[in-house]
Parts: sequence; structure tokens; C-alpha cells
Amino acid sequence: MAAPESGPAAMQRAPQVLEFLMQLSDMDAVDVITDALLKRPELAMSVVTNVCPDLTYAPAKALTNRRAVGRIKSFNSSNGYGFISCHELQKVFGCDVFVHKTQFDGFTVDQEVSFAVLLNKAWGRREGTAAASI
Repeated sequence: MAAPESGPAAMQRAPQVLEFLMQLSDMDAVDVITDALLKRPELAMSVVTNVCPDLTYAPAKALTNRRAVGRIKSFNSSNGYGFISCHELQKVFGCDVFVHKTQFDGFTVDQEVSFAVLLNKAWGRREGTAAASI
């Protein structure tokens, strides 16, 4: 792979690259962006941090002010994880929220809970944390 370009000439092409991405279907755009990040993984954290900074790490604001409400959909004690169903987040992310056994203490399947959602750095998944019963 050739060395990445930089400087004014490279930045002049940026609007054309953006226009190309905007013309792709959502699925194709995700594939192109994913492929670019797989080829240049050093960019991934900067991209995530710039796109959704309050979900990248666990600042107090994300744990207290941006809580969601959902129902515990499933939990497998053998595997140590389950999922929270949340209509609002389903619309945004297209999937349920992962919940680890360390966040599940004392809850039952089908129980309504309030929770914060953070993006897991390793997997890019939506992870429920600081759950509380309602």
C-alpha cells in the first residue's frame, strides 16, 4: 500500500471522497468505511472519538445524564452475558444492548431497567452498564 497522502492537494480531494460516500447505500458506505479502517486501524479510535465522544469512554455524564430504559430480554448465566431490549436504541443501532454478568447482579429476565450505554472499544458493540431497576 502506498504511503497516505497529506497536505493541500490531498485535502482538495476530500469533498469528492465525501460525495462518493454519500451516494452509496448505507450498507455499501459502511463496507467502504470498515474496509478503510481495517487497512488503517490506527485511525479507528480517533474516528469513534470524534463521531461519538461521550460514548467512547465512561465519563460521569454518560452514566448519569444519558440513560435509557429497556427490558432485560435474555441472560445466559453459563456464558455470562445477555441482552437488553430498548426500542429507542434499537432504532439508532439496529440491535439489542449487550449486558455482561458484572452488570446483571440481582436482575431477572423481562425486568424493566434504566441503564447507560457505552461503546465497547474492543468489539464496537453497545454495552449496557450501571444498570438500575425501575
